[in-house]
Amino acid sequence: METQNKNTGHLLQEIRIVSSGAALLRGLRWLPPEKPRGVVVHVHGLGEHCRRYRYVARHIKTSGFVFQSLDLRGHGLSSGKRGHAGSMDYLLDDIGQSLMIARKDFQELPLFIYGHSMGGNIVANYLLKRSASELKGAVFTSPWFRLAEDVPAFQVKLVNLIAGLFPALALPNGLNVNDISSDPEVVEAYVNDPLVHNRISARMISELYVSGLYAIENAREIDIPVLVMHGDQDKITSYDGSKDFTQNAGSNAVFKSWPGMKHETHNEPDKDAVLDYMVKWMESVL
Repeated sequence: METQNKNTGHLLQEIRIVSSGAALLRGLRWLPPEKPRGVVVHVHGLGEHCRRYRYVARHIKTSGFVFQSLDLRGHGLSSGKRGHAGSMDYLLDDIGQSLMIARKDFQELPLFIYGHSMGGNIVANYLLKRSASELKGAVFTSPWFRLAEDVPAFQVKLVNLIAGLFPALALPNGLNVNDISSDPEVVEAYVNDPLVHNRISARMISELYVSGLYAIENAREIDIPVLVMHGDQDKITSYDGSKDFTQNAGSNAVFKSWPGMKHETHNEPDKDAVLDYMVKWMESVL
């Protein structure tokens, strides 16, 4: 389904995909007014959804790129129990489906993938465990490779035990909403957003913890250009974890630190600088 913004003439397409396990995934695609020069496939973070990236999408499409984002299963308008995906493989399948439809509709255009927070963890594991051959590059913002505070060993063992017995058990994600951005309007909108939730299943905690460490340890296997951006005041995901990932990825990877910024660099007061840097990096890859 397509709708047209009367003020700008830009097209906004609604996307619906049936993924593995009969999950119905819903999302949006923002198109630039002129012929696009590339496509950015986006993967959002825990508890949120693609509509929180309207500003990012508009900035990216103004630069000539299509911006496509799906709500992961268990999130937003997609199907599934809130905060539960069944397994990491299902989430990798969802990314594969999003990339497949982007490639189908834009066969000749260069394709980038962009993951934020939990989405960064999932994207990194997709690049390591599936295929990156059709991608020109990958962008990560505040990726969840490790949490900002180390998890005690006994808590890891406890969560693994619960995940084995009650994998779909929904737990609070423990997020302090004031840590997402230093912009109070962003925080207020997040709190009042009916599509945002604060749940994560025991199995997802367990699998994301393991897959984040796996991504850091195996980053050298990623053979496409990578941009990793992280605010040094992030109290949700580990700034040092991003640096470790980038260092292990080697010469293909660029790390960009954003001093004073919290978790959602794309929602900070100086967000245009972050998005401009991302666009310029993609242009340098092309």
